[in-house]
Amino acid sequence: MTASFFWLVMAAVALVILSFGYVAELDFLMAVGFAFGAVAGGTTLWLVISQQNNHWSCCDILAGSTTAWYYMGAASSIWFADHEQLKFWNITRDFDLTFIYAAAVYLAIFAIALHICGTWERRFWRPVFVRLTEPRPIPGYLFYLLVALAIAQVGLLASGRWSFGGFDTSASVRELDIFTASIVAIAWPVAAVCAYILGRGRNLSSPLLYTFSMGLLPFEFLWSLAYGRRVVIYQVLTVVACYLWAKRSKAAVRMVIILGLIGVPVISYASQLFLAIRMAQWTGGMTGARLNMMEHLSRGSAVMGQRTEALKRMQAENLSTRTFMIGYFASLIANTKPSSPMVGADLAINTLEAVPRVLFPLKTEIIEKAGKHESLYHPHFNLQVRDEANSYATSSWVDFWIFGPLIYPAVLALLGAALAKLTSTVPEQWMVVYYLSYVLFSFMFVEETVTVYLLTLRTLLAVSIIAFAVGIVLGRRQAVSVPGSRL
Repeated sequence: MTASFFWLVMAAVALVILSFGYVAELDFLMAVGFAFGAVAGGTTLWLVISQQNNHWSCCDILAGSTTAWYYMGAASSIWFADHEQLKFWNITRDFDLTFIYAAAVYLAIFAIALHICGTWERRFWRPVFVRLTEPRPIPGYLFYLLVALAIAQVGLLASGRWSFGGFDTSASVRELDIFTASIVAIAWPVAAVCAYILGRGRNLSSPLLYTFSMGLLPFEFLWSLAYGRRVVIYQVLTVVACYLWAKRSKAAVRMVIILGLIGVPVISYASQLFLAIRMAQWTGGMTGARLNMMEHLSRGSAVMGQRTEALKRMQAENLSTRTFMIGYFASLIANTKPSSPMVGADLAINTLEAVPRVLFPLKTEIIEKAGKHESLYHPHFNLQVRDEANSYATSSWVDFWIFGPLIYPAVLALLGAALAKLTSTVPEQWMVVYYLSYVLFSFMFVEETVTVYLLTLRTLLAVSIIAFAVGIVLGRRQAVSVPGSRL
C-alpha cells in the first residue's frame, strides 16, 4: 500500500465513521472518525516532506496541517471533555453535533480543494527540489552569518525584547521595533538550515560551521519555545524535513524515528514548562512586566515544583476543551445565512495588513476603522467579540460561505506559485533550503489568516533583494581586485 493510497483510505474511513456517528448521535464514534481524519492529515504532511517531487505545494502543506490539527483537536475534545465543558468553551454556549458535523464536512471539502489546486502548484516547485540533489559544498561565509544572527537573538532574549509570548510584554509597547521585528522575521528557518548542514556531513562544510550548527540547533528551539508549544512542533517537523533532504537515505529515516521516540518526553516536558510559565504569569501578577526568557524559565520551573497538581489539572483541561477549534467553526456555521457572507472583506483586510506601512501609511487607520479578524466579522454574525481559533478555512467561510473552497484554495495556489518562482531565483543551495523551510514552517500554521502567508512572501522577497544587492557589491569588489582591471 502506497502512502498516497493510505491517505485516501484514511480520509474515506474518517468521513464514513463521522457520518455514522452523526446519524447515530454517538459522540465517541465521531471522535474515532476525527482521529482517522487526523491520521490522513498527518500522512499528507509526511508525503510533502518525504516525497517532495510528487506532493510538495503550499496548498498540500496547509491541507495536511488543517486536517491534522482540526480533527486531532476535535477527537481529543470530544473524547476527554463532557458536553458542559465544551459548551463553556464554545462561543455560542452550545454543543450541537449537526453543526460540528457540518464543519467537519466543510473542512474535508476545503482540504480536497486545496489538494486539487496543489496539483497545479506542484509543477512550479519541482525544479527547485532538483537543486538540492547537487553535491555542492556549503560556503564558509554562512558561519559568520549564523554567528551574527545568533548574537542578535541572544541579545533580544537577554534584554527581554523577545521573551515568553514572543515579544516585549511591557504595557507601553504596542509592536516590535524594527530591529527586533527584522531578526524575528529572518530567524525562523535557522534551525532547519543547521539541520541541513548536519545532514550533509562534515565533508561538505567547514569544521567551524558544522560544529557551530550542532550547538546552535538547541538554542533555536529555546527561541521557538518563547512563542509557543505549537511553534516548537512546527520547528521540529521543519528540522526533520531538512535533515532528511540532506541525508536522503532510509537510515536517516530510521534515525529520525528513533530520535522522535526519544524526544517525546522532552516535548512533553517543554509543554508542561510552557504552561507553568503561563501559570506563573497569571498567579504572580507579572502579565505586564518585562522579563527576559531566563527569568520566565526560572519562574516556570518553580511552579512545576510547587504546584504540580494544579499544573496537571490545567494541562488536562488544555488537552481537552482548548483544542476544540472545530467548535468555533461550528458556531460560525450556526450563525451564517446565505445572504450574510462578507464577500471578500476579510481577505481584503488580511491582505492589506501584510502591506508595508511605508508603502501605504493609511493602512493602520483603515484597519482600525474596519476591524480585523473577530472584530471585523463577529458583529456581522451576531457573535461576541473575543479571541477565537481563526484560520484560512474559517476566513473562506465568512467571506464566501459554501463557495469558499472554490476561491480561497485558488488564491493560495497563486501565492504558492509566486513563492516557487522566487525560490528558484536564489543563487545558493543553502538559500534554497532556507526558503523551503520558511515555506514549510509558515504554511503548517493553521490558526492564522492569509496575512502570515503573504508576510512569508514579503520577507523572502526582502531577503532576495538584500542578497542581490550584496552580490553586486561583492562582484564589483572582486572585479577591482583583479590585476589590470579597469572600472
